[in-house]
Amino acid sequence: MKFSFDGHESWKEHPIDYSNWSESVILLGDSCTYGYGLQEEDRLHNQILTDRIVNNFGYPGWSNEHCFKIFLRTIKEHGLPHKWIIGWTSPFRYIIVENGLGISVGPWIAKNTWNRSPAKSAARNFFVECQDTLMARTHDMIDAVNLIDKNTFQFTFFDNLPKADFPRHPQGIHEYVFLDTSEDKTHPGPKTIKKIAEDIGEL
Repeated sequence: MKFSFDGHESWKEHPIDYSNWSESVILLGDSCTYGYGLQEEDRLHNQILTDRIVNNFGYPGWSNEHCFKIFLRTIKEHGLPHKWIIGWTSPFRYIIVENGLGISVGPWIAKNTWNRSPAKSAARNFFVECQDTLMARTHDMIDAVNLIDKNTFQFTFFDNLPKADFPRHPQGIHEYVFLDTSEDKTHPGPKTIKKIAEDIGEL
């Protein structure tokens, strides 16, 4: 499935190298994991201390459902990598599928452009009325990730992330606050990303 942020993409995806997948490090997440507003050298995939291939699937506007779909798809196609690093985002984002395209849904649905189709109108109503369901979905996805690979390093900047019942790796989900910000003043800056890389450790 091809993903879209409301039918348009303004940000270049990071290149993905599938060679030597089983020995590589894989990042999943939203704009914080992507490195929005950062210089290339300050982005997480370039801050992790490793000689391994590091692939960053993070992308602005992505939901936890995006992360989980990529997680499952790449395992099915390539098997497990050496290390997963997942930056969980707000549980109040998800995907709708319209004409084979997976479209991101989140707080931005208040924009008038979201009145264009019945699917988007329904998505708006679901987002407003079914937030407990969205929370439960993220809860289940976190549990599933831990069932599949307990070695996953997980982090978040969101304090509304549900706590999963299945025992996670001993360190659990790392919760971070911004130590600084990127150029747009709304995303983590170089010091914050460096701290995450230090906590991940040498790979």
